Amino acid sequence: MLGVAASVTHAVEPSLLKVPQAGRPSPIIPPETLDQPGWLFLTPQEAKTLEAIVDRLIPADELSVGGKEAGCAQFIDRQLHGFYCTFK
Repeated sequence: MLGVAASVTHAVEPSLLKVPQAGRPSPIIPPETLDQPGWLFLTPQEAKTLEAIVDRLIPADELSVGGKEAGCAQFIDRQLHGFYCTFK
């Protein structure tokens, strides 16, 4: 029985697989810093909905805060406003 690897016809050039190590900024795409307050990409209604979603996904408990309090919605908003917004 042949596996998926048997269908590969050529190897990928190793230089194309450069992935930065975890916790280190990419030398190709430096991290963007955004000091602006408020929502940068989402509308107020979208932000309210996203805050409810992240609180549902990451509920607060006796040991930690929930997704809204942890800033998950703001993180997603900043990512959508920044580098990820350029993908079409």
